[in-house]
Amino acid sequence: MKKVVFFAFSLLILYSCRTETTTESTKKPQKGNTLVRTTENPILYSELTKNGIVEAAEIVLDSARSKINLLLEATKNDYKSTIGRLDAAHEILATVLYPMELLYETHSDKEIRDGAREADEMIKAYQYELAIREDVYSKIKAFAENGDHSELTESQREALRILMLDYQQSGMDLSQNERNEIKALKQKIDLLGIDFRSNIAQLQENYTLNSSDTAGIDQSFLKSNKQDDGNYLIDMSYPSYDAIMKYAKDDLVRKEYMTLFKNRGMPQNLTLLDSVLYYRTVLANKLGYDTYAQYAVATRMAQTPSNVWIFENDLKDKLVAKATDDYNQLLEIKSNYLGTKTNVINEWELSFYTNILKKERYQLDDQLLSEYFELNKVIEGLFLITQELLGLRYEEIQNPDVWHKEVRMFNCFDVASGEQIGRFYLDLFPRENKYSHAACFPMNSGKIRSDGKVQMAEAALVCNFTKPEGDKPALLRHSEVETFFHEFGHLIHAMVAKSDVSMLSGLDQVKLDFVEAPSQIYENWAYLKETLSLFAKHYKTDEVIPDELIEKVIASKNLNSGISAQKQVFYASYDMTLHDNYKPFESTTTGDVTQNLYENILLFKLTENTNFQTNFGHLMGYGAGYYGYMWSKVYAQDMWSVFEEQGAMNKALGMEYRKLILEPGGAKDHLSQVKKFLKRDPNADALLKDLGVK
Repeated sequence: MKKVVFFAFSLLILYSCRTETTTESTKKPQKGNTLVRTTENPILYSELTKNGIVEAAEIVLDSARSKINLLLEATKNDYKSTIGRLDAAHEILATVLYPMELLYETHSDKEIRDGAREADEMIKAYQYELAIREDVYSKIKAFAENGDHSELTESQREALRILMLDYQQSGMDLSQNERNEIKALKQKIDLLGIDFRSNIAQLQENYTLNSSDTAGIDQSFLKSNKQDDGNYLIDMSYPSYDAIMKYAKDDLVRKEYMTLFKNRGMPQNLTLLDSVLYYRTVLANKLGYDTYAQYAVATRMAQTPSNVWIFENDLKDKLVAKATDDYNQLLEIKSNYLGTKTNVINEWELSFYTNILKKERYQLDDQLLSEYFELNKVIEGLFLITQELLGLRYEEIQNPDVWHKEVRMFNCFDVASGEQIGRFYLDLFPRENKYSHAACFPMNSGKIRSDGKVQMAEAALVCNFTKPEGDKPALLRHSEVETFFHEFGHLIHAMVAKSDVSMLSGLDQVKLDFVEAPSQIYENWAYLKETLSLFAKHYKTDEVIPDELIEKVIASKNLNSGISAQKQVFYASYDMTLHDNYKPFESTTTGDVTQNLYENILLFKLTENTNFQTNFGHLMGYGAGYYGYMWSKVYAQDMWSVFEEQGAMNKALGMEYRKLILEPGGAKDHLSQVKKFLKRDPNADALLKDLGVK
C-alpha cells in the first residue's frame, strides 16, 4: 500500500549480497529547526519536540505565502511567474507536511504525535484555503487561456491540465460562500479520517489466552506473550493474528480472537465512518456530482463508477469456479480433520484449514518454511535484485538519528551517474500506537531543478513483520516476504520518480488505480527459483533453500487464489457501494452493506458481532479507490509477462521498466507508458493466469 498525502492545490551494481555501510554519521543541517531543510539534510528525529514541529509548520507556511504573494504580484503571464511559483509553494510545504503523517502514525511519544497532527492540520488548512482562492485561480486561469505554452515541457503541460481540473473539482465556478463551504468540508473529512485511523491503533482490546487453550500455537510465540498469572496476553498485530488463526487448534479461541480483531476501532469508528461518508456525499453534490464515487473516479484511469462496476462484476463472475473449487478443497480437509462430513467453512476456520491443506497437499509447513526467510537475508536478497535490475545502489547509515531504535536508514544512489538520488527508512516491527498495516510513506519527492540536478527523494517503509523472539531472529512467513517485495516496489517508485514539476514528482499524481501496479509486479520475484535461491537460506545452517521446497512454494501460489481474489472484489465492492449508492445515518447501515455483499460475493458467512468496516483503514485514504488494487494488477501482471519472456533479471529490460514506468511519476499518461513498455495494448490474460482462472 502506498500512503496517500493529498495536496489541496493538486491537487547499482552490487558485488556481494551485503549492503555497503556509510562510516560517517548523518550530517546536521544548518542551525535552526531540523524540519525546515533541504532534503540533502536528513531530519534529526532526536531533536523533535511538539513546539518545534508546530514552529516548522509556521515557518514553511510563511515561506509558501511569500511565494504566493510573488505569484499575485507578477506582471508576466508565463509559467515561471504563475504555476512555477505555485509549485514552489507546494515544494516548501511538502518538506514538513509529508513527514507529519509518518510521525503521527509511527512515533512512540504522544507529544510528538500530537504535534505532528497539529502541524498537519495547519498546513492542510492553508492548502484548502489556497485551493479556492479566486485571486490565485485568476492568475493560473489567465496563463492557461492566454499564456505562451510553446516552450512548456511535457510535465509542465500535464501540471497545467491537472491544476485546471483540480480547480474545477474545487468549485472555482461557484460563489465565494460555496467555495468556503467546500474548504470546510474537505478539512472536516480529513480530520475525521485521521481520527478513524488513530482509533484503529488505539481502540483495540488484547486477547487473554488461557494456558489450557494453547494447543497448536508456536511455543516461542507463547513464551514472548506469557503473563505472571500463567496466561498469555495476545495483541492485535498481524504477526499475532497469523499465529492464532493459522495454528490454534481450539475453534473457540480462533473465533473469539477474530471477533476482537475485526472490532478494532469500535464503537467510535461506526459513527465516524457514517460521518465521513455523509460529508463526502455533501462535498460531491456541491461540486455537481451525484455521488462521491463519481467525483473521486473522474480523475482516475477508470473515469466513471460504471466502468469500475463492470470490471468488478466481470471479475466476480470469472472467479466463481476457482473460488468454489478452493472452498470444496477446504471442506474436504475439514471433514477429514474432524472425522465427520461438513458443508460449512467459517471465517475463523479459513486460515487454519488452509494451513493444513498446504501441509497435506504441498508438504509445506509455514513455520518450517520461515526458517529460510530470516529478515536480514530477505533484505539482502531484495536489495540485490532491485539494485542489479534497476541500476541502483544502497548504503546503510550506521547509528542513524531516527524515530525509533528499530528503524534502519539507507541512502540510495544511481549507479550510472554515481549521484545520491534518495534516502529511505525501514520500520518493520509492530509496536504500540504504530500504524498496523504495511505501507510506504512518501516523505519528499525527486524534483529536477533548473540546473538539472535532482532533489533527493525520501520515503519510509512501515510494516508489521514477525519480530525476533528470544534467541531466534526475525523469521518471515513467505506471505510476509511477498508483502515486503510489494511494499519495496512502492519505495523504489518513490526513490526514482522525478519531474521538473514538484507536484508531479514522486508518487503525488500517480493515479490511485495505477499506483499499486509498480508494487504488485515485484511480488512475482518472490515466487521464482532464480531469485529465491539468492537469499532464502536457513537461519541456522545457511543452507540454500532446496529446489524441491521452492517448487512447492511456486506450486502453492494459487492455493485459495479464488477465495483471496473474491475477498478483493468484496473489499472493492464494499468501498464503491458506500461511496456510490449508500445513504449514511439512515435505516440501512454499513453493517447491512457488509452482510449483503458477503452473501452476494463470498462463499462463507459473516461472523456474528463483527464490524470489519471499523478497521478498514483504506476507506479513508482510498475512498472509492480500493478497486485500484485489482485494476492495477491487470497492468502489473501484463508487464510481468514481458519479464517472464525476456528474463526476470534482464538488466536492459529492468532499466527500460524504470525509465518508462517508474521515473515519470505522475507526469505522463500511465496507459500510454504501459503500451510503450508492452509494445501492445494491455489485457487481463496474465492476471487470470496468475489467479489460476481458466
